[in-house]
Amino acid sequence: MKNKISVVVCTRNEEHRLARALEGIKLNNPDEIIVVDDNSTDNTVEIARRYTSNVILSKTGRLPKNRQIGIDQARNDLIAMIDADHILQAGDLDCLVNDLHRYNFDMVQGQLISYANMSIWNSAEEDSWNLTHNIAGPMPMIASAPVIYKKTIFSKVRFDGHITQNSSDDTDFVYRLSQHKELTFGVGDTKIRHLHLPGLRTYINKFMWYGLGDGEFVHKHPQRAHAHLFHLLVRYPLIYSGKAILRGKLRAIPFFVLQGAVRFVGLVSYFVKFFVWKSP
Repeated sequence: MKNKISVVVCTRNEEHRLARALEGIKLNNPDEIIVVDDNSTDNTVEIARRYTSNVILSKTGRLPKNRQIGIDQARNDLIAMIDADHILQAGDLDCLVNDLHRYNFDMVQGQLISYANMSIWNSAEEDSWNLTHNIAGPMPMIASAPVIYKKTIFSKVRFDGHITQNSSDDTDFVYRLSQHKELTFGVGDTKIRHLHLPGLRTYINKFMWYGLGDGEFVHKHPQRAHAHLFHLLVRYPLIYSGKAILRGKLRAIPFFVLQGAVRFVGLVSYFVKFFVWKSP
């Protein structure tokens, strides 16, 4: 019997990638597709309505809350969170479900490969995934998408109410999830194609967004500050780069160094902005 899966896609101004993402989702014949759009000013909503009648217009301005809106709307026990930059092939959702069962997880993320290596930065990113992420099995931290969730976990941990506009929807949600020792999560064997714009500026902007989320996470969980700073200042530029040298994936080194440095700047910027804005 085919698994009934609800797919949730959160969008904002994704007209250049959304059609490709929804075409890939359609190839997998999910039971339902839910698009939660956050006040797009381009043609994102019109594109979404070509593929599903279940388009929710949100004005929260916060990705984590939009994820939870879609999850709450889903009618099935298995939920796939797919972003507009994930391009599925036929059978990918079933493979992710198989990974969920094979590893006895409550939440499983797919491995990542580039949809198209349009620049050296795209290639470097893929090398970085192969060194740090594309390892099947339990992981201490995974992303929020592309992921299959058992809906039951959201009775214990939710995306809304604890996180705000930055990227800590990954770190904060999974950190809180890890406090429930009966719940398990990790990476499966399924490889999901990821479409990232090729320019260096887009990577810097993404890392800065992550860094603001890092600052937010450390602000909420100060007991994790030392581990987070070690991750950005030691693990990325030194440990991961050393692994890249040993594995012959030298293109990943500038990617690791850039990510650690920019995220650290973003983390510091978060605290500067917070104390400036919050000060009397």
